[in-house]
Amino acid sequence: MAAGKHQRLAWALKASCAVRSRDGAARPEDVLRVTRPLRRVVHAYQRRNLVNGVYVVSSTLKYQSGVFIEVPRKVCRVSDLLEPYGGLRAVTAACEACPANATRDIKGGMAGCCGRLEVDPEDVELDRRIREAILATERYQAWKKAFKATTPVWFGFWTRSPLSPEQSRLLLEVLSRTFTRDRKRGRGIPRFLGALRTAVEQGLLLEVSLSPPGHNEAGFKTVYPHCPACKAEANVDPGLHDVYPPEPYTCPVCHHTFFPAATHEVEIEDGMANPVAGDIEDVLTGEEARAFLRVWMIRSGASEQEVERLIASRRLAG
Repeated sequence: MAAGKHQRLAWALKASCAVRSRDGAARPEDVLRVTRPLRRVVHAYQRRNLVNGVYVVSSTLKYQSGVFIEVPRKVCRVSDLLEPYGGLRAVTAACEACPANATRDIKGGMAGCCGRLEVDPEDVELDRRIREAILATERYQAWKKAFKATTPVWFGFWTRSPLSPEQSRLLLEVLSRTFTRDRKRGRGIPRFLGALRTAVEQGLLLEVSLSPPGHNEAGFKTVYPHCPACKAEANVDPGLHDVYPPEPYTCPVCHHTFFPAATHEVEIEDGMANPVAGDIEDVLTGEEARAFLRVWMIRSGASEQEVERLIASRRLAG
């Protein structure tokens, strides 16, 4: 895959809960959007960016006394982030009881019903390994019936949604074998394998959606001409004036015929801004800010004197 180009698979196990019912989220992309605050909290747990119920959204590295110290820039309260969903306790209880939560056994395992998987579908070595895994599991005939035949094979897994538990079982067998030796060929693989396992064990449908190829740059999202059936990029030249030809094109991956010009677009990128994040002085009271900074900065390697200087410089001294 070319540098900067991306193509991600969004997935979501079929489930009904108070969180996902907001805005009628149904498509994997909608579920990911609605559960974004929950996944931020999970991310904070995993990266140890959570202290005293305060989530560090962004920070700056400063070199002091021979070590790099992480100084918080923007923070938010977890209670503010999850307040629209009923608060941390309500969300945690709902996710712990949900059969679609594939991360129930992980601390802070909320919103384990959805995620993203990113691999290079044009990776020749990956395609070879998937085909070898299909043959090794002796499920070739079942695979032919369950999925559309494409070259590369990756695109054929996602042309129809949702996937049945039996399709998830086939994918689990094939992809587990494919990525056993090398999980560095993609991002989000363990979480997706867990979702497939949950779909099989709980008998759940799995919604999948492969994004079209494109790239993000300078606040704009460019979508390349692509097949609307399998989402493979169309190998067409935009010409001198960056205008794609109006002629029909047959996809070499799945053999669907379409008009490439109709699938190319440029739009404003959807930002990931956190509406409840702000400077420490604006989000926390003076007492809360002092307690938070003392724990965070000491953990980051700062001395007591350096912590007190930072508190004084931010006018938080009591």
